Amino acid sequence: MHSHSIKDLLDLPELFILSTKKTNGQILIDASPTASHQPCPICASQETIRRGIHSIRKVRHLDSFGCVVYLTLPALRLSCRACGAHFVWSYDCVRTEKALHKSF
Repeated sequence: MHSHSIKDLLDLPELFILSTKKTNGQILIDASPTASHQPCPICASQETIRRGIHSIRKVRHLDSFGCVVYLTLPALRLSCRACGAHFVWSYDCVRTEKALHKSF
């Protein structure tokens, strides 16, 4: 299946699908953000610098085709030229720990 078809099925417009693997009843989808930069969460400046990948995040997605589905996403480190803040890329499709605690 072509990656654009998988992207349509997942409905994740912010991600570019790099590869998919099925092993032991799990589907692993390697993805990266489509945008090259993200605005600063502190001052909203668009002048941010990518500082590399801190780690790879394994995020549970909705089950599909009788398999558990995981997204593997890079935890991109960024810094802001305007205010000097350092932060990690925030994905719209992934809830943060703060959002999880507020929902209960």
